[in-house]
Parts: sequence; C-alpha cells; structure tokens
Amino acid sequence: TGVTEGVRAMTGVRVSLTTFADFTGARGPERARIAARLREMYEDRSRRGWNYYREFDAAFVGGLRDGDLDARLDRVVTEAVLPGQARHFAELAEGARTLVSRIGAVRVLPCSPRTWTHGELTLSVSPQVAVELRDGTQEVWFLYHKERRLEQGTADAALFVLGEVIRESGTSAVPRVVDVRAGRRFGLGRNRNRSRLSTFVTEEADELVR
Repeated sequence: TGVTEGVRAMTGVRVSLTTFADFTGARGPERARIAARLREMYEDRSRRGWNYYREFDAAFVGGLRDGDLDARLDRVVTEAVLPGQARHFAELAEGARTLVSRIGAVRVLPCSPRTWTHGELTLSVSPQVAVELRDGTQEVWFLYHKERRLEQGTADAALFVLGEVIRESGTSAVPRVVDVRAGRRFGLGRNRNRSRLSTFVTEEADELVR
C-alpha cells in the first residue's frame, strides 16, 4: 500500500522490537491501531511512554547474575508503584521462575543494548540478556513482557532482527525471544526459510512507517 494522500511519511522513526513484533503478528484493526499509536507518538513527542518494565528487568537480570532471583523478584513486586505494575510484575515473576526451573542456572554475560535499522525505521533491541547455559551454549535473550501470549509466527520476526544484531556484534550466540510471562523461550526453526523471512521483515518495516 502507498502513503495515504495528505499524510506525511514518517522519517527517523525509533520504536521497540516489542512494538515491531506485535505489528508483524497483528491482523486487521489491531494492526491499524499499532500503526496509529506510532504515528501519534511520532507527531507528538510528549506522548512517548516510559520503560514500564525497567525495574523488573533489573531484578530479573540481577537475580540471574547473583543467584538471588527469588528474593529480587519478591522485592520488585512489593515495591511496584505505578498503576497495575504489581500485578504485571507478579505475573512476570511467576513466568521467570518457570523459565529458570526449566533450564537451570545460567551465567550472565556482558551484553550492551543495540539497534537494528532499515530505511526510516530503527528498532531498539532491548532489553537483552546474554547467558551461558549449563552445557556451555551461549544465548542472547530478548525479553517480551506483554500479556498477549507470544506465538512462533510472531516471534520469528523478532528472532530475525535479534539474529542480525548478534551477527553484527561478532558473536555466535543463539538468538532467543523469551515470553517472560509464559516462561518460554523461542528460537528459529532449522527449516525456517531465512531468505523469505528477511523479505517479510523488511517489508513490514517499510509498512510500519508509511
């Protein structure tokens, strides 16, 4: 689809990888709403949100690193102050515990925030957590916090972007998108057509900023 007549195309747009993943997985009115919210924030910078989950992410990563995950998760739930935050943090904490119970202890590795750019769209690929599993496998996790359960099809676009970011950083870690509430981590299937996925991601990036 082309640019709607009378509507200025957006330039220099920066959004989260979560927003992009939601857009690629949305259909019909929901997809239009995501694009509309993005344009509202683009045209009125005062409408941009804050990092609602920052304190939870700090507790999760710190707990994995220092071995006191339960205590940190309990504390971040208790100390939540924003509307609805305590409930969201409690659900995320339950999922985080489920995830760790499934994979066991991990070693947290250094990991810096990065971005991915295509055309006028820049995606903030954060929060990321780099870990080493007990068998020595290194993974980079992108944390997905939303109530909506992540599906493989929605995770694939984010996995492609995360994989590109990892490749550009010069490491060989395995990209994973983690649905924190569900305690589940996603990876690209071995038979997934990367070329087709690459085309899909770039087309969606163009569509989001029209």
